[in-house]
Amino acid sequence: MRVLNGTFDQSDFIRFPKYFGRQCTANAVAGACKANVVNPSLWTPQTIDECLMTGNRLFELSYELLPSNFNHLYLRPDELYSTLSFPENEITFQVEIDEVFDGTSINSIATVSNDGPTNYCLHDAILCFFHNFHYGIFTSQVESIAVMKIENEYNVFDSHKRCKNGLRDGANGAAVLNNKKVPAKKQIIVNNETASSSPAELINKIYDLRIRPTQVKYERTPEMKAKNVEQICKRYNTDVLVKETKSKQVKEKYQNDKSFRQSHSKKMHEKYNTNESFKISHSKKMQEKMREKYNMDESFKISHSKKMQEKMKEKYNTNGLFKNSHNTYMKEKYQTDANYHNKLLSNAKNSYQSLQGSKRKLNYQNLYHASKKTKISLQERFNEQKREMPTVICTCCAQLFFKKSTVHELTLKIDKSLKISDVCIYRSHLQENEDGNVRSTCANHLKKGKVPH
Repeated sequence: MRVLNGTFDQSDFIRFPKYFGRQCTANAVAGACKANVVNPSLWTPQTIDECLMTGNRLFELSYELLPSNFNHLYLRPDELYSTLSFPENEITFQVEIDEVFDGTSINSIATVSNDGPTNYCLHDAILCFFHNFHYGIFTSQVESIAVMKIENEYNVFDSHKRCKNGLRDGANGAAVLNNKKVPAKKQIIVNNETASSSPAELINKIYDLRIRPTQVKYERTPEMKAKNVEQICKRYNTDVLVKETKSKQVKEKYQNDKSFRQSHSKKMHEKYNTNESFKISHSKKMQEKMREKYNMDESFKISHSKKMQEKMKEKYNTNGLFKNSHNTYMKEKYQTDANYHNKLLSNAKNSYQSLQGSKRKLNYQNLYHASKKTKISLQERFNEQKREMPTVICTCCAQLFFKKSTVHELTLKIDKSLKISDVCIYRSHLQENEDGNVRSTCANHLKKGKVPH
């Protein structure tokens, strides 16, 4: 016997948050339909997973189409919708279901002994069933499995957990069993302790499936889709565990799956550009998140401020329209906003003071380094300057002055009506080609066209 397990089973509440654990009948129909086009001996774990996903969609659709006063948690095979679609393969099936075994006979073909509520002679019942049929659903209490005979091989598909030996006491995923012989009771019998939703479902039954593959694709109406989305969102918002688990799965898939990340980004961009209400709400939400992160995370605050400053500078230097509008706005703000006006003045004052302080410090440093280079201390430099005597004679007043307090004659711009030889009394003592110096006070009088005194 060959046993193949899927990666999960119908009780996975993350994948099936609304109907988990209740879709076994729909899953059995989906497994039988899949076996109609692909032999179970060729299945892979992904094939079993596909049957469970399709069965969940069939159960969901069937439950939505039932009357509003329907209050059972589980569905019988004849309560399922008659159309089943595998969108992955674009194959649609039309299924007709008839009850052919109610625990006593199979269309009066054979009589089956009754050893108890669930311990019928299953071997004889299934053997008699496969005399006339190939695909069936075996139901015991509220649980169902698919039984199939394909190319002289007996197959069992169960969406509940099965171990690697095919028994129901395992912890692996859903399973399909292939056997040359009729399946044994322990391979078919379902859980006897499962609670029933109605007394009529306590009877073991076998249903015949007449499967007809078609190419007609079935799509749910917009009302059904909207209702399903509403129910999923409600569960997501009310169940904390589901919300955390689903968010974690989506984040991991977004980080690891490049195609999913690209398609998700594309959808979000399209929705942002076309849906105005979503655009407004999303913008507010992101602003709140950024503001909270900016106030709480100091490193992010610094990096974000630098980044925005660089962007603004680049935009200011490259966009002339933005530059003009920004300048106009800042001028108006300076004139109308007193707080901003005082802030700018305070910043300018502080900058000026710090700049002046830095200049004084720089001058002192230059003086110190210059004296250090000449190996003369500041005190020695001061004493040397103090020892200098007035040695320069002013050509106007003929008095001695320090060199720093005199001006060269050639640099003077005096009135043309005055002659330097007439007003400078000491000029006659100098040679013809010799230049003299004039003290600062005399030079000021000569510039104004006056005779120094």
